[in-house]
Amino acid sequence: MNQVKQVYGYIILTAFLFGTMEVALKIAGGGMDAFQLTFLRFAMGGILLLPFALVELKKSGIHLNIRDILWLLVTGIMGIPVSMVLFQIGVMHSNASTASVIICINPLFTMVIAHFFMGEFMNRMKVVSMVIALVGIFFMIRPWDMQAGNTPRGAIEMLLSAITFSIYTVMGKRSTQKTGTLVQTAFSFLMGSAVLLVMILGMGRPVMAGVTDHIWLVLYIGIFVTGVGYWSYFQAIKKSDASTGSIAFLIKPAIAPVMAVLILHEIMLWNTVLGIILVLSGSILNLRENKRVAKLPDIPADGLTIRSVINTLAAHRPGAVGRFQGYAVLIPLVETQRGVELLFEVRSSKLERQPGEICFPGGSLDKAETPLMCAVRETKEELGIARSRMGQVQKVQTLYGGTYFVTCFAARCDISDMAISEDEVAETFTVPLSFFMENDPEVLTIKDGPIDADSFPYEKIGLGREKSYAWRIEEKEVPVYNYEDRIIWGMTGRMIQGFIRILKGQA
Repeated sequence: MNQVKQVYGYIILTAFLFGTMEVALKIAGGGMDAFQLTFLRFAMGGILLLPFALVELKKSGIHLNIRDILWLLVTGIMGIPVSMVLFQIGVMHSNASTASVIICINPLFTMVIAHFFMGEFMNRMKVVSMVIALVGIFFMIRPWDMQAGNTPRGAIEMLLSAITFSIYTVMGKRSTQKTGTLVQTAFSFLMGSAVLLVMILGMGRPVMAGVTDHIWLVLYIGIFVTGVGYWSYFQAIKKSDASTGSIAFLIKPAIAPVMAVLILHEIMLWNTVLGIILVLSGSILNLRENKRVAKLPDIPADGLTIRSVINTLAAHRPGAVGRFQGYAVLIPLVETQRGVELLFEVRSSKLERQPGEICFPGGSLDKAETPLMCAVRETKEELGIARSRMGQVQKVQTLYGGTYFVTCFAARCDISDMAISEDEVAETFTVPLSFFMENDPEVLTIKDGPIDADSFPYEKIGLGREKSYAWRIEEKEVPVYNYEDRIIWGMTGRMIQGFIRILKGQA
């Protein structure tokens, strides 16, 4: 019950902050440049979201490569210098109530764009919701007799802003599959703001001029509307789901016009009320349909279609096929007078499995635990090395066996205050990294084949018993290192061998 209250608390906070956005932007925009105000609000919002994004990135164990960063940059350009600049300019050429409702239909544009470019499902009810919302926008704009404060230019700018923000959202879906929404939003905000700053300087527009005259509005728009608003929206999603969190965008069109009447003294005519009702109706229909579709089985009742297959694959995160048990291991890197050394454990004789063997700290993944979280937890439990005593944890490799996979990480560890668990670890020792760099392991070969080939039902697959079957016997290499009478072999030997190949540029 408390979590439900928290979710709706975040939704109300998000709706209120976003509901005051157009009014605040219209007031501030009267004395500031549109490019300048857009830069300031998203730079401030991105900075506020960045610490939370970095924590999320660290917990996930994901490392962004050049392609990821470039995609976030392109996404940020679409979102900030393009869509949000259009939004700010459109607000200045429209009534705040009209602008607030038009921008709220961007999820419906997102639905259409995602359908054509990402193959996402779009049925008849979604089309109906889109048409209803567009009719609502038509009444909001009232092109046959525009209300004072609305202009054709403003209407076009707001529609273009909603469409381009939908493109930004669809582009962001590609990066969120890897990084998560919070990381994608914070990084794209900051990168888009940086590009916008370059544009501002190139055009000779103001960056900080006039900010002191509107400092409280700028702080409110940047910190609260853009920063806290998006943060509370993500909290609502985190504690529920995306559909529930999006309720905030259904409440916003009801709040914003009221704010516009109270603060800007705008007049609510019949067409404005009708437009709001129609846009809300279309959005609610779309939300209900999204929830209904999310509950449907992957295979529709009327049979498989290409679209249903593609949609199922799009939502699926590929992984190894089979019944695999996940494990994670950390290679502790220690700095000593001899240089960099690897820290090893000798498993306790009290353990039922592999007592006395040499290994690195690690173990099996708990439910809903990432490999990175597992490796850090096991290192703390076995050696007493807390996360605060580790440097950057870097993924090394993933090793696969017949029924398991082991994700291997490495990190600099401070072992000055190490406290080993005697139930799991008999002792620890270190080996210079240079030893492994300079000495190749002895490689033994073992063979794996069918456990009971004679009992296989050959006749069921069209082979007579006399023909049998030429079962493939697999050969596996087992690296063995011998350091001062310490024998390091098996999975630990494979980890070291792979680690060294990476350091030598051979992998």
